[in-house]
Amino acid sequence: MFTWSRNKVNWWDLSWRSVDLPSTTLYYYADAEPIARMAAPLVLESDRALQNAFQYDLQTFTANKTIPKIIYTSHHTFEQTNTIEQVVPEGVLGFTEFIKGRVVFPYTGGNYEFRHVLEHENTHIHMIHKLKHVFKANGIFDVSKLLPTLWFSEGLAEFESAGRNPVTDQRRMD
Repeated sequence: MFTWSRNKVNWWDLSWRSVDLPSTTLYYYADAEPIARMAAPLVLESDRALQNAFQYDLQTFTANKTIPKIIYTSHHTFEQTNTIEQVVPEGVLGFTEFIKGRVVFPYTGGNYEFRHVLEHENTHIHMIHKLKHVFKANGIFDVSKLLPTLWFSEGLAEFESAGRNPVTDQRRMD
């Protein structure tokens, strides 16, 4: 499972809390409450923008189930997450579990970066649900066909989270 000397060590026993939003449940621990309060309106705004961009209603596609979004107060605590078995590398700012449909990300101290990562990962969730709906409507039930190529998945998430700017245009042209 883990390579030698790469075991995850949990330094703290976190007492988890949650707040329910339409189509989303934010999970956070006591120290992250101010971040969760800041994240809640950002999630709602991102959901509205993505539903408009993808032309669909997320609550309809998720059968009124909520999408879990797990927030950590720092990258250090984020690296200890047990939502995945792998060790989270230092450069990873968040991830979306495509199969379980949950989003995990830390607050790294910058509001702009936090919003960008939240919107980027939220785009992945919206894309997954839109693809599921389109595939199901066309009689495609093979889950292996659900996952788009990396360039499409990351490109769309980056475009939706950062919009058009010289950096995203350069990435798109490369």
